[in-house]
Amino acid sequence: MPACLVWSGLVTSTFPRTCQTSSDALRWVFYIYTIILSILSLLFLLIRESRPALLLAKEVSRIQRETGNDTLQPLNHDHSPDIRTFIKASLFRPLQLFFGELLIFTIAMMIAFSFALVYIFTEALQPIYESMGFTPSYASLPFLALGVGVVISTFTRFLDFHILDSRRAASQPIKPEDKLIGLAIGAPVFAIGLWWFAWTIPPHAENIHWIIPTISLAFIGYALNEFDTVLYGYLSDSYLSYAASGTASVQLLRALLSGAFPLFTRQMFDGLGNNVAASLLAALATAFCAVPLLFLFYGERIRAKSRFAKYSLEIQDEVGKQG
Repeated sequence: MPACLVWSGLVTSTFPRTCQTSSDALRWVFYIYTIILSILSLLFLLIRESRPALLLAKEVSRIQRETGNDTLQPLNHDHSPDIRTFIKASLFRPLQLFFGELLIFTIAMMIAFSFALVYIFTEALQPIYESMGFTPSYASLPFLALGVGVVISTFTRFLDFHILDSRRAASQPIKPEDKLIGLAIGAPVFAIGLWWFAWTIPPHAENIHWIIPTISLAFIGYALNEFDTVLYGYLSDSYLSYAASGTASVQLLRALLSGAFPLFTRQMFDGLGNNVAASLLAALATAFCAVPLLFLFYGERIRAKSRFAKYSLEIQDEVGKQG
């Protein structure tokens, strides 16, 4: 659900921006987002701590006080006794995981590209729909189709619940790979949506109704939310205490691509044409269709060979024995 809210806010934010700027009230864009961020910041203060390492440290500290046993120490891979250790864990470990872990490298590429795609669309969608007869204000409305897809993707979680309940009913341990059904659906939907969009827009498709490419945006929105929800969950389940460092590497690449792609989007679409430029994006999305197969059939083996992810297998085996 948090991922759904993030994507919905991101894809719907372009419409008020366009409307406000077109009515010479640009400052109200900043006022609105300042108000929203202020409210959210206050709500964040109500969130309970959920980081396992910190909760474990607090519990161990409580036991030490009650028993007087100071030899107990929490297992915390992120513990930083000095500044050198802190720098190593905070700066170098994310890079080590990104370049040395196939799972994290692949996850980072998919999440970063899908997130950056929204920023590509902020530059590309408006001119495309203006060429289809939309006014500058209304040309941002198709972003709402992405939001529709994001909302629809939340229903995939019911399928997740069904799979997990079936595993529990059979007294089988739940593996990280058991939660990848959204990725298996989302990857081909993502490719289909982008190919559909690429060849139903001008100049190749001059007489097609605007609703046809807009429907494909809902497919893309569905996939975007699935990637974000499923892949972050898979990373956390696979890397456990190292998940924070893995997530940092993903966030770094996501920020770099999101900042870089809009710088050349207009040039790419103007130089190659809308259809060919969108087809390049669709081709990359098609390559991502291999990722669910890689994770589903080889994910457990990759985790077993990983220095950082092998602990998830130990937990998995322990839970299986208890079950």
